[in-house]
Amino acid sequence: MPRQPNPEQLPQDVLDSAGVLDRLADDMVADSGPRVFLEDSVPDKYAVPPAEPIDCENRVPLCKAACCRLSVLLSPQDLAEGIVSWDSRRRYFNSQKPDGYCVHLERPACRCSIYENRPAACRVYDCRNDQRIWLDFENRIPNPALDQLDWPHDSGGDLNSRSPSSIPHGEEQ
Repeated sequence: MPRQPNPEQLPQDVLDSAGVLDRLADDMVADSGPRVFLEDSVPDKYAVPPAEPIDCENRVPLCKAACCRLSVLLSPQDLAEGIVSWDSRRRYFNSQKPDGYCVHLERPACRCSIYENRPAACRVYDCRNDQRIWLDFENRIPNPALDQLDWPHDSGGDLNSRSPSSIPHGEEQ
């Protein structure tokens, strides 16, 4: 059963760090490439309602698990739990392998090894309207840029110029 800490059980320095993490992350994101994070602090990621389910199993051959190549800003809760690996070079972001995929992605099954404890940002992220991944989600047309080795770090231009109303649940470009 996943650990579900009560916010009152988290150390005060972790609770106080939310604002500091936000400021540090804002300073660092210019160098971190495309990412996903929540707009507001989430006191308990296990209480966050998940995004509407997507048939990932049938779409992975097309999208190549692109969402697992995005940088994810971790919450103080993620850090306190010590389950999600974070990148020592880009503090407070998920750790990624040299190929850009999250270290928690199990291959070849394309499953998250920490699914029950995944960050809140991963719980709410919805790729349906993310043009970096799908040119047409309904018709199953992935963005051809996914084949580039440096995606998503070189996914500039129109791929990153979406209006805020089209960005799902705090996902930012």
